[in-house]
Amino acid sequence: MLNTLYSGNRLRVDFSKTPQEIEVPNLLQLQQSSYDKFLMLEDKDRADSGIEKVFQSVFPIHDTQNRLTVEYIGSEVGKPKIYCS
Repeated sequence: MLNTLYSGNRLRVDFSKTPQEIEVPNLLQLQQSSYDKFLMLEDKDRADSGIEKVFQSVFPIHDTQNRLTVEYIGSEVGKPKIYCS
């Protein structure tokens, strides 16, 4: 007995003997939402979480003789000028 199911706009055929009872989540959407949450594109106050927290944990960077220092001032994330799909 063949079971057919739709995954997005594709028709997939399942050759298993027992029908699927668990719906497969959209894994790409999970990754995209996690990445968007990490970048915090919608939040204007990005002080203590996401990518800001990562940058603040790494900086300032000093050279071995403590003559030079690289400090992190801030970041801005915007839409790309050119988007290829």
